[in-house]
Amino acid sequence: MDFGVLGPLTVRRAGVPLELGTPKGQMLLAVLLSRPGRTVTDDALVEAVWGAEQPKSATKNVQTYVHRLRRRLGDPGRITREGRGYRLRADRGELDSARFEDLADAARAAPAAGDHERSRRLFDEALGLWRGPAFGEIADVPALRAEATRLDELRLGVLEERVDVDLRLGRHGEVLGELTALTMEHPFRERMWAQLMLALYRCGRRADALLAYLQVRDVLVEETGLEPGHRLRDLHRAVLGEDPALDRVTVGAEAHAPDRTAVTTPGPTPDRVGFAADELAPGRPAFAAEDPAQRPAPDLTPGRTAVTAEDPAPGTDPAPAPGPDPGTAAPGTTPGPAPDLPVLVSEEQARADVARARMLPPALGDFSGQERELAEIEAVLRTRHAADEPAATVTISGPGGVGKTALAVQAAHRLRSAYPDGRLFATLAGTRTQPASATAVLGRFLRALGVPATAVPDDPEERVDLYRGLLAERRILVVLDDAYNEAQLAPLLPASGTCGVIATGRVRLGGLGGAHRVELREMSEADSAALLRGSTGGRLATASETELSELVRLCARLPLALRIAGSLLVSRPHWRPADLVSRLADEQHRLDALRYRDLEVRASFELSYEGLRPGARRLFRLLGLLEAPDFPLWAAAAAVDTELREAQELLDELVDVHLLDVRPPDASGTPYGGQARYAFHDLIRAYARERAEAEETAAARDGSVVRVLGALLAFTDIADRDHMGQNMFQQDAARWEPARVEAGLPPSVPPMELLDAERASLVAGVRQAAELGRDELCWELAVGGHALFETERYFDDWQECYDTAMGLARAAGNLRGRARLLISMAGLLYTRRRYGPAEESNTEAMGLFERIGDRRGYLEALSNAPFFLVPNGRLTEAITAGREAYERLDAGGQAAAALHAYSQVGLAHLQAGRPERAVAVLTEIVAGARKQGIRTLIARDTYWLGQAQLALGRHQEAEDSFAELTECARGIGASGPFYTAHAWGCLHLARGEFTEARSRLLEGVEVARALHDPMFETRVLVDLLDARLYELHDGQDAQDAQDGHDAPALAAAIVQGEHAVEVARGIDYPYLLAGVLEKLARLRAAAGDPGVAKDLDDEAAALRDTIH
Repeated sequence: MDFGVLGPLTVRRAGVPLELGTPKGQMLLAVLLSRPGRTVTDDALVEAVWGAEQPKSATKNVQTYVHRLRRRLGDPGRITREGRGYRLRADRGELDSARFEDLADAARAAPAAGDHERSRRLFDEALGLWRGPAFGEIADVPALRAEATRLDELRLGVLEERVDVDLRLGRHGEVLGELTALTMEHPFRERMWAQLMLALYRCGRRADALLAYLQVRDVLVEETGLEPGHRLRDLHRAVLGEDPALDRVTVGAEAHAPDRTAVTTPGPTPDRVGFAADELAPGRPAFAAEDPAQRPAPDLTPGRTAVTAEDPAPGTDPAPAPGPDPGTAAPGTTPGPAPDLPVLVSEEQARADVARARMLPPALGDFSGQERELAEIEAVLRTRHAADEPAATVTISGPGGVGKTALAVQAAHRLRSAYPDGRLFATLAGTRTQPASATAVLGRFLRALGVPATAVPDDPEERVDLYRGLLAERRILVVLDDAYNEAQLAPLLPASGTCGVIATGRVRLGGLGGAHRVELREMSEADSAALLRGSTGGRLATASETELSELVRLCARLPLALRIAGSLLVSRPHWRPADLVSRLADEQHRLDALRYRDLEVRASFELSYEGLRPGARRLFRLLGLLEAPDFPLWAAAAAVDTELREAQELLDELVDVHLLDVRPPDASGTPYGGQARYAFHDLIRAYARERAEAEETAAARDGSVVRVLGALLAFTDIADRDHMGQNMFQQDAARWEPARVEAGLPPSVPPMELLDAERASLVAGVRQAAELGRDELCWELAVGGHALFETERYFDDWQECYDTAMGLARAAGNLRGRARLLISMAGLLYTRRRYGPAEESNTEAMGLFERIGDRRGYLEALSNAPFFLVPNGRLTEAITAGREAYERLDAGGQAAAALHAYSQVGLAHLQAGRPERAVAVLTEIVAGARKQGIRTLIARDTYWLGQAQLALGRHQEAEDSFAELTECARGIGASGPFYTAHAWGCLHLARGEFTEARSRLLEGVEVARALHDPMFETRVLVDLLDARLYELHDGQDAQDAQDGHDAPALAAAIVQGEHAVEVARGIDYPYLLAGVLEKLARLRAAAGDPGVAKDLDDEAAALRDTIH
């Protein structure tokens, strides 16, 4: 039996969890387990289970609960009656809290034998037993509180002991992240702070170790009024003095000093001495590091420079800080008591030294990614400039939480050797309602540069002059974080080219002439995973790749969100990665979950949102309602029902503050449909939806979405007219301002190509219309995508739109919608070469149109009939149906649909062996298609016209047709490359140019297979077999080929023929199957298999008999 109290209460028997029954029964078991082997009185059990509200039958109920527990445990002797109470028997190996204590004792004993590694393993094993706070959610019950507190304190103590072992083993770099989280979670545990200081020091981060001491001192003084204990104070003095004893690392009986300069990826430093920007701490004061205004000003003795260097020259060892020799007191100070270590400087002087012109927050130890951007920044700012040149300047922009401050600080730390005279840092609070004034920031900078507070000018211009004068001829880096605009930055920019500037902001600081601009976006998948691992101190070591990938996805690869996720996992040891994934999976509450203390993703976005004009705020929240992954200008105009020009201004405002991303087309205008497209970061979209729910009525929200979908519907009409010559069906759903939509389209790109950029939006729009219950809008959008889905072979999208729209049309009783969708499904089935089901779907649509009296819809369905008759070999019927449909549709003003129906008449004549008639019909159709501007019909029927001309031996005419086909093949989308490759292959074959023919025909095979089109593949394989036959017989179509002189080539051709037959049998197209069988029969005959050849010929003849 295994009893677990180091987390929620659990019991396992033979490894199988037991059901523990009611909460009261569980409480009773927990109390007994808190005193294993000891008797717990009835009164104590009653008090624990019911508290002050005890029923009269409480004691009897206890007996009932004990009885049930015995039965559940399957061991009546486990709980025994002892006097006036009960006792639970549990061996030490059966209770996880006892095992924890035993393992900890064994870990403490291991170093005595010189085995520190075993000590660490045992400590890890002990800590690994914990699944959460002792006794879980019931720990606050009075009867359990003392034991729960004792166990939780034991865990923290053991954790500290294990860290001590890590430090003895020289693993100071590995424990930094964990110690940072622990000191945040337990700010009053001085031992953890001491461990953090020591780890930082050993990682070569002496200044950060001193700042950690200042942080814990501030916490203790502010919260308790007490100074740190003597151990922390002694350690502080030791760090100041760089005592060699701090470097000693014990491994077994040996001791050595770690190479503190070799640690390149230490863990993060505490947040309160870290960042002060939107990414990590919204609402923080303007300065991130120690503010000199709050400290005594240093003396400015003659001849001493107020701005001092803190970095060695590249390639040299760190030099001691300027000051008196070790072992002596600083000038003007009195040596204090030092039982173990000498005092180098007073604490006040240490604070001043850290603060004076060295104002950078600590760099993140777990900084990941953005190496390319770091390299860019370093390259710009390491370039030396003369004093009379402009200061080298880099601007970093991006949305809240993307890591602008982290990157700026990381770069500034890397550039310390390039700017040895100091680094100034200020947060300008540009995203708050009252940004920091440049005058106030200048006052702080001047004091940091050594100017006494009484000497700082009151006049703003005098402050600028003094500031720039102090920076002249010095190499000082100025980091200005979270700028509001260029005007706020201007007074803070140095006038000397010896200085450098890094400025960050959510707005694009385009007004800083000559600045190098860096724009941050979300991190890569790999960098996100690395950041998440680094911020959790090993918590994700056992996480699966799937869990890690899902966490990265849910955090949308935003550094702030990833750090919050890491902090949550570290601070909640009972959470598994899967638990956090579950909490973040709910999109509606994801922003609530991404919060840890003063770190919050939502607050980061709020700062940008509140700074917008009302119109931009409204556009932001309404665009957030769209399910589309991205959108163009006209969609934004529809969302707020405004003109394109005004919508563009509002979009630009959102882009400027990085609440929207913009994806411009390249110089050729081809990507994204040749137009700029706008997109939300996933978490920003969630925030936009929150604002819409809070600030817009339901009617306003729905109305905005419907307008955008109406605009999309207007766009499909435009694309359909351009592609098909006219709109093919009656339109009932409201369109939003078709003229405005068309005005928002680039005129140089065909509308169907533009619609391709809206494919994902179209599919999402069908779903969203269904969610709103708008059945007309839903089915018209689904049908509006028909031409795009067909030409580009987007079968999955086509099917999804059909399923979604048909489900709603059936539920709404919308017969016209059902009929139109059935025609669309017939098109999908036809394109997938399922001719029988396609004809059935079309026939059902005709019946529905007839039932509701929709003559136009009926005629359109009628025009499709010849398309299903030709593949089935019913050529005479196809010709009759095609002519009838052509006449009725043409008379009804549906010229484009009439030509589409008539095109099958030409194909039927060609397959019936009447190429002259086929040429006549197809010539007429191509001319009509040119007149109507029907791109798809021009290309497709030019191909068939060329094939008919080849059948008549008119090679030059065919070549002219195929040349035209090559020019307009773009009009038939994804299948265009097949038509051109097959056409030229057939022409080369007819001319006896076998090498060229095989090359183009094989190209056609590849395209057909890529399109998963068995009809295309069969058609081209027939001609490839013809080419094989001609090659085998040196161009002679000899009947007697029994002694074929290229046996391997013949065998290969037979294999190819058998494959062609297999493919052809997969479609219901007798004409093509008969052609393949006849070619294979000739190959078999050539190989000396006359019987097999005859069977193949007989089957082909039987198929030919069905074609009439």
